[in-house]
Amino acid sequence: MKYILGKRTVSVIMALLTGIIALTLGSCNNTAKSYTPIFISYFGFDSFPDFDDYTFYIDNFAHKIYNTDSFPFQSKVDSLFPTIAAGSDEGTFTMNGKKWTSKDTLDFSKSPVRMVYTAENGTDTYTYDIYVNIHQIDPDSLQMHRVATLPVMDEYRTVYADNQIVLFESDGFDVYMYKSYDGLNWEGPLPVSITLAPGSELIVKSFTCKGKTAFMIDNKGGLYSSRLMDGAGDLNVDGLLSWSKVDSIPYVTTLQGILEGRYYPDGTSDPDILLAIVKMDEDLHFAKFEGYWETGITDPVAGGDWVCNGEALPDDFPVSSFAICHSYTQTGLHYVIVAGGRNKDGEKCRTTWSSMVPVTPSSKDDEVYWARISTDYSVIGEQYDASMFYYDDCLFMYGGKYENAVGSVVQDNTLYISSNQGLTWEVADQRLAFRVFNETALCRQVISSDPYLWVFSFQDGEEGVWKGYINRMLFEE
Repeated sequence: MKYILGKRTVSVIMALLTGIIALTLGSCNNTAKSYTPIFISYFGFDSFPDFDDYTFYIDNFAHKIYNTDSFPFQSKVDSLFPTIAAGSDEGTFTMNGKKWTSKDTLDFSKSPVRMVYTAENGTDTYTYDIYVNIHQIDPDSLQMHRVATLPVMDEYRTVYADNQIVLFESDGFDVYMYKSYDGLNWEGPLPVSITLAPGSELIVKSFTCKGKTAFMIDNKGGLYSSRLMDGAGDLNVDGLLSWSKVDSIPYVTTLQGILEGRYYPDGTSDPDILLAIVKMDEDLHFAKFEGYWETGITDPVAGGDWVCNGEALPDDFPVSSFAICHSYTQTGLHYVIVAGGRNKDGEKCRTTWSSMVPVTPSSKDDEVYWARISTDYSVIGEQYDASMFYYDDCLFMYGGKYENAVGSVVQDNTLYISSNQGLTWEVADQRLAFRVFNETALCRQVISSDPYLWVFSFQDGEEGVWKGYINRMLFEE
C-alpha cells in the first residue's frame, strides 16, 4: 500500500532524520558543545501558481534538492525565487556564490544552482545542488515512424485480437492472414481456408470479431464465421485460418459488428448481438442476430435467431464505405458508431449513428436500436472509407476519401477529433497531426491499442506499418 505525504511533510521528515543522526553522533563525543541545525527542511516555489503544487525532495546525504515530477514542457524558470525553510531563521544563503535574500529571483534554467546555507553561528555551512527538472519533450505531441514493410495490398482489414495485430488481405477469392505481436515482426502470408459460394467474392473489410467469434460476408449476401481458438478451446488467432459458411440466413449486405449484451448486478446478462443490414422484399432492413455462438465450437451460430426490423432502412443510413468504431460508455455499456460512407442508393452520407441497447432490459421485441446522433459535417465533409478509432479518451477520424476540385479521388491527411462521441468534430491540434502521407495513397487504415496507434499504408511508395503514440502515454506513472 502506498502512503502519500504532503510535500512539506516529506521534506521535514527527511530533514529531521538527518538532524537526529547528527545529534546521535554528537552525543558520542565526550566533549560537550552546542549543536546548530544547518539543514534545509523545505524547498518549493509557493509564490508561483504554475509550480506551487510540485514537491521538491531534499536529500541531506547527497546534498541535492530536486523535483521528481518534472515541470511542463517549455516551462519558464529563469526568473523564480524559492520558498525555503531552514534550521534557523538567522542563517544566511548564497546562490552560485552570491548572497541571496528571500525575494531575489534566480535563473533555474541552468541547473544545478549551488546553494550554501550558513548557520547563525557564522561557521557551520551546508551545501546543496538544486535541480529543477523540466520535460524535454512535449507530452501532448504525437510521434510516428515506420516500423515494418508489408507487400502491396488493395483490399485488407486490420484488427486487434488476442494481444496481436491481425491483418486479412484478399483479392476477392484467395485470402491470407498476417499477424504480429509488436508491429515490427510479422508472420505471413498465411493461407486462409474458406470455400466461397459460386460466383461470390469475399469482402474482407466486413471482418468483425469479439471474444472467440469472427464474421465476414461476401458480395452475394453470404455470411461466414470462424473461431479464434485452438483445439482445446483456448483463445488463439490461428483459428481464423479456417472459415465456414453459415446457412439458412437472410441476404446480408452489411456487418456492423458484435454488440455486447447488457450486464446486470445479479451476474446475468443479455446475449451478444451481431448487428447487420439485410435485404428482404427487395428492401434493406436493420437486423440483429441473437446468437449463442460462444457455446458451440463446431457450429458457431447454433441456437441463434435473426430478428429484423419491419421498417425500411432510413435513406441517410450508411450501408457501405462507412467509418466504424466500437467503444464503451462511462457506465460500461458497449456501443457502435458509424459515420459517413454511402447509403443504399450509393449516395454520400452526412450523418453519424450510434447503436443503442434496448430501453427495456432483456427486451425481445423486433426493434433494432440505432440513433442518429449528428448531421453536422461542416468540418469533416463528405468522406468515405475513413478510419475511426478511440485513443486517449477521444474519438478520431482519419484517412477518408473525397473528390477534389478537379474530380479526382484523394485521401484526406487531416486528423479530426471529437470529445463528445461523434456529436461534433474539429481539426485536431497540430501537435497530434500524423505525418503527411501522399494524398493519392488511397489504402490506409488506423487501429489503436493503447498506448499505440498503428497506421497501415500500401500505395505510392509508402507501403508499410507506421507506429504512433502521444508522448505522455508512455510516461511512467
